[in-house]
Amino acid sequence: RLLLFRSVQELLLNVVKHAKATEATVQVRRRSGQLRIKVEDNGVGFDASAVAGPWGEGAGFGLFSIRERLNNLGGQLQVRAKPGRGTVVTLVVPLEGTDRQAKGKQNDH
Repeated sequence: RLLLFRSVQELLLNVVKHAKATEATVQVRRRSGQLRIKVEDNGVGFDASAVAGPWGEGAGFGLFSIRERLNNLGGQLQVRAKPGRGTVVTLVVPLEGTDRQAKGKQNDH
């Protein structure tokens, strides 16, 4: 939960710092054993191919860090952006693995 909260926080901070957007939305959906969080803005966008590489070459450290942490949970980061057309970033996390991890941590206390 903390990872997802911090990831959305980082994405919204990117919108404020870089996007020059007038609107941003966050959608949370639970479907087919996955949690999908979509952060979308109507800002200036960027070249999404800069984050398309397997290690996020050319991406900001924030996106790289989010991608790596989601990968560790069996999740993924999806980025759709084009210069002048806004940005959509989707975080996808399997619920089964995260539910088990949360229950295990609760039992440790």
